Amino acid sequence: MLSFHIDVEFQDKDKRTYRQEFSRTGTQKLMIGEPILLSKPETKYRTTGLGILLFGKNPRLRFPQAVLKVEARFGNGEPEIHDFTDAIVLIPDKVEEWLKRVLSSKISRENFARTSEYSYPIIVLREAIINALIHRDYDIAGAKCYLIIDEDKIVVRSPGLPVSPIKFADFQAFKAPSLSRNPKLMAVFNAMKYVEERGIGMMEMKSLPEKYQLPLPSITWNDPYIDINFPRTQNFLESLIGKSAFDQLNEEERNGLVYIRDRNGVSKSEYAEHFGFNDKKAQRHLGKFKTMQLVDTTGQSISIKYTFSPVNNNYQTW
Repeated sequence: MLSFHIDVEFQDKDKRTYRQEFSRTGTQKLMIGEPILLSKPETKYRTTGLGILLFGKNPRLRFPQAVLKVEARFGNGEPEIHDFTDAIVLIPDKVEEWLKRVLSSKISRENFARTSEYSYPIIVLREAIINALIHRDYDIAGAKCYLIIDEDKIVVRSPGLPVSPIKFADFQAFKAPSLSRNPKLMAVFNAMKYVEERGIGMMEMKSLPEKYQLPLPSITWNDPYIDINFPRTQNFLESLIGKSAFDQLNEEERNGLVYIRDRNGVSKSEYAEHFGFNDKKAQRHLGKFKTMQLVDTTGQSISIKYTFSPVNNNYQTW
């Protein structure tokens, strides 16, 4: 019987080229070799801007504005300054470690917070920073994200107004829905369990008075930046009510005014119960605030509610 040896080359549906041997010697059985891959089509992968931003070794080569600049200044000591220029999926954990080092002990005067491991709740700042990185407007050339810490306040600064149809007033009132300018960034951070796409950051900030006994942050627009200002001491009141009014209040009264400011209407009984004051002391505080035009009242008799509304040109409603 005829002996033969044949090499056959063929392509599969994906254009990959193989060689396969077929042979027989005399009366032996036909031998069929395993297909050997010779080549596959050249595939050209193109790195997208999103991929560079999320996972690139140096995103700033493509996006110079892709950086979180952090700064901590306490008293006359040397400032802690650092630029986080990593792929943005790496920044949350790295900046959290930096925060734990910088906020490892209580430095603030007249701090509202109870004794705890850190002088400000890390989880709240982490959420605010992640939101700043995800929701910022990366098309604003030269605009960067910032985290600025001093003895009185912590500021998270991010370029760009909230995306339409979110109203800035809703954002200031911590009522903004979870809607991102950069939905693909949001999806990746959600897959990595950094965010939950449920507005958790807003809820954490709104919980500061009840959960941590800290004032609500103020949210302002300083073109092209949104600033979230987290007060750490009573000193922020001075910018809201003016130095003259601030100096006329003692520490208890300042705490009381902050309590009213962070709530949508407070009755005399609620005020007294919160601070453990008797009825006369609560009325004395509230009457003083009313006389100084620091609060407005609604309702009558036992249903009167007090709301923060200082007559001061420096005050901005949020």
